[in-house]
Amino acid sequence: MNIDLTREELAFRAEVRKFLADEYPEDIRRKRNEGVTLTRDDMIRWQKVLNDRGWFAVNWPVEYGGTGWTPVQKYLFANEMADANAPPLVAFGVKMVAPIIYTFGTDEQKPHIRPIPQASVPSNTKPFPTGGMVNAELVQGKFTFLSGEGWNPGPGVGFTPKAGAAL
Repeated sequence: MNIDLTREELAFRAEVRKFLADEYPEDIRRKRNEGVTLTRDDMIRWQKVLNDRGWFAVNWPVEYGGTGWTPVQKYLFANEMADANAPPLVAFGVKMVAPIIYTFGTDEQKPHIRPIPQASVPSNTKPFPTGGMVNAELVQGKFTFLSGEGWNPGPGVGFTPKAGAAL
């Protein structure tokens, strides 16, 4: 079995290393290296850095804002992130919620999926048991969204249903 990296893969690894050396905020790096718990703002700021580069939704399909990386590129990215002691992505939105919606959601729901590293919760929302916010009611066995202002379960994913849409 040949496990040598190609020239393109080596170049990609070098690109990720340079990005981390140049863009990983020094205060967040220091906190991570000292074992200090990051604040929510630290996590969102780091995720914005990744998102600005287009590297936030690594595993998402390209049509929903993903990277389009090969499995080897994803592996290299994860290793370089670990070597730099960079914060992991918050799993709930970007790794759990969005893949369910873009895989099993309706055609009406799918266009509203987008990677966003910041919570944007409308003021008229109510707490949801998982910690996210939603403005919906149960109607005939389905949750129906009451407003089209949107819902973001936290750092990682945004979902903006139309008023009256059901899940």
